[in-house]
Amino acid sequence: MKQLRLIFSLVLLIQNSDATSSTSTTSTTPPLRLEDRVIDNSQVTKYEITSFTLCHATEKELEQGERSVNSSLLGYLGFSYDPISDESLFPVFDESFSECSKTPDGRFYIPNGYIVEDIGIMYYQKQVTLEEKYKSDSNAKSAGGSGEIKAGGVGGSGGGMVEHTKKKMAKEGNAMFRIIGYNEMYQLSGTFAAPFTRSFMRKIKRAIDFKSQGRHEAALYVIQKVIADYGTDVTISAKIGTFFEHHAFVASTEVSTTTETKLAVQGKVEAKLKNAAGNAGGAVTNSDSDTDGESEVDITFETWASGGPALKKYFGGKEVDLFDDSYPIALSRRTSSIGVMMEGGALGEEPHSVQHAMRRLFDDAANEYFERNTFEGCTNPENANFDYQANADDNSCEGEYCEDEKQIPNECNLVDKLLTTQNETEQDKAKKQFKYCSQNYKFVNKNGYLKLQSCGVFKQAKAFTEGHIYQKCTTNPTTEKFNEELKKLDKDRPNPCAKFTASLLNRGQSCPGNLKEHEIIEYDYVVPDVKIVYEKSMCDKEDEFDCVTIRAEIILREKITISSYWCRPQGSEYSSIGFFGYFDPEQPNNFNGQAACSHGSTPLVFFHDTTLCLKIPTPEDAELTFMYSSKDVRVKCPLNHSRQLITVVNSEKIYGCIYKKQAYYNLDTPEIVQGPYLEERVIDKDHGRSFMIIKENGKYKQKYYLESHGNNIMNQIDEHMKKLPQYNSESIEFERLQKQSVTEYIQLNYIIIVTTIIVLVLCVIACCICLKSVRKP
Repeated sequence: MKQLRLIFSLVLLIQNSDATSSTSTTSTTPPLRLEDRVIDNSQVTKYEITSFTLCHATEKELEQGERSVNSSLLGYLGFSYDPISDESLFPVFDESFSECSKTPDGRFYIPNGYIVEDIGIMYYQKQVTLEEKYKSDSNAKSAGGSGEIKAGGVGGSGGGMVEHTKKKMAKEGNAMFRIIGYNEMYQLSGTFAAPFTRSFMRKIKRAIDFKSQGRHEAALYVIQKVIADYGTDVTISAKIGTFFEHHAFVASTEVSTTTETKLAVQGKVEAKLKNAAGNAGGAVTNSDSDTDGESEVDITFETWASGGPALKKYFGGKEVDLFDDSYPIALSRRTSSIGVMMEGGALGEEPHSVQHAMRRLFDDAANEYFERNTFEGCTNPENANFDYQANADDNSCEGEYCEDEKQIPNECNLVDKLLTTQNETEQDKAKKQFKYCSQNYKFVNKNGYLKLQSCGVFKQAKAFTEGHIYQKCTTNPTTEKFNEELKKLDKDRPNPCAKFTASLLNRGQSCPGNLKEHEIIEYDYVVPDVKIVYEKSMCDKEDEFDCVTIRAEIILREKITISSYWCRPQGSEYSSIGFFGYFDPEQPNNFNGQAACSHGSTPLVFFHDTTLCLKIPTPEDAELTFMYSSKDVRVKCPLNHSRQLITVVNSEKIYGCIYKKQAYYNLDTPEIVQGPYLEERVIDKDHGRSFMIIKENGKYKQKYYLESHGNNIMNQIDEHMKKLPQYNSESIEFERLQKQSVTEYIQLNYIIIVTTIIVLVLCVIACCICLKSVRKP
């Protein structure tokens, strides 16, 4: 009876349920999917019962309806994570709610097998902190480890709040006051001995198959595609709760001149921020900017708060309950490399040798992804060669950005008046004048005296030597053989090396006399497919309508050798080329944010598909000072020059040394250089193999691999034709007959046309004679 009541309650619940769908943050019960069909004029309704529906039905039957919940902690663990973009993407491990487990306070469902601890700590900062300079805390990441990432994108270059703060401080010259608050609700952890999800496993299984066939590039391409879709890590534990930060930005000059000015600004900001934090439990309204009528100081207030799975920025006119914990996020998450999981049992029954090989493959692909998105440079905004895009400091900083200290202009020397004068009118004038000066000059306090700094002039250490770079291409003997065969077919094709030779400003394929040649890399490359079509027709001698047309579709996949060289001076000196970025196909040039070179620079394609944007250098330009490959283990970039991974060729990394000077100071946030980096054609099982497909009257007949037949294309076509019934020693070639027929047709038409014209002329003459005879009296 109890079971019947439960089933009956379940049916009633399904028919009357108005629950909404469950998501990773506002996770509510999924709607029932109804499929209506008419069978024998009868209406039949099909119901799909989910785990949440069963949980609700069970709770109602057990008279726990008042404790029933519509939200779940779905998607916090077992989901893939990209530390570069700071995004949680897709499920890697399955999550089920069939056990109907809840958090200790009964507010949220939790997936089967997860462990949840109730934290219950609510905190907001009592003291406002001041950061006068932007400090980068991003570090280059490598695959194979684990780490903790906090909310807001601290761990990744794509975090919205971090990038916005960096721009406000490092680029716009602001200091930042900050006050934070958070509500730590739960600690969620799980074990992942279970295998990957089916969809994820299908992708990995494809890479395993390629690897077992010895096709390393194809397997690597699949893994690069997996990383592009899923990221590199998986979340294994997370601290769940809500979070907010109040920011107030003021010009750095306002807090770096005198102690009195700094304290006055700080007092105003603290009052505003503390009031906002004190009201964090309710609605807080924030404005884009707030100008104090008394001090004439521009202060921009912002609030960043949790709002779903990511941090949101709330501006003027919008209200947000900063401690509304109905929409928790992952305040911090601990992640582990997917590659580690592969060797830890997630691949199921695959042999350990396969698990280990896949982990190495995944780690190699992940490391390339991280290194392509690691931009080394000077991360200190106070230095002349500050690189706004840099996310890894390489100790290349040199020279203070503002080097020369001078006496401030007389009209700005108003500190005494601000501090001592009692005249309100004079005070007001002094404040307005000081605001103008602080916005247009940069002051520093040197031993109690205000000094003016002149900024923006980079002092280059020494003159540079103009450099050169070029690339050669050579074909192999197979190319000459193909040329001979195509000549027999009366066909032609472009030179395979035509697109793979390059030199700076067409200066030739050698180094100038004062520079020596350094080989960057030499490697073999399969050029993109070249398709050639050849047709030949013939008919039986006795039956000219018994014909066959042979169509040969020839796909040439030729291998060439590419050699790239850098020209450098003797000794320890370096040579320079003006540098305006680089990009691969379908990738951005982070120098200008477009897949193109900046105006004034020349695009040159090197390493078969990497475009370098180069020009003759000037003192203001960034300089490319050397290029080398990872095989040159002893090579290093010159002092204060930054190393950048340009591309990867046949697992060999190509680096460029860049003397950035001030060229990177005002660039925008770099776009993520996303994979896959290999060409998709590497997954073709015939990659690198030339072949020919024979069709008879449009129908496929046979496929020949050319190297298996000595690359004798014409002979292979003839051999195939000899097997046809239409072919014999006295056969009539339809192709020649067709040409002969066309010629005879043209000749016949010519005779007919000429004869017709003659007849018409004669008729006209006869008519004229008749008319004349008729007119005679």
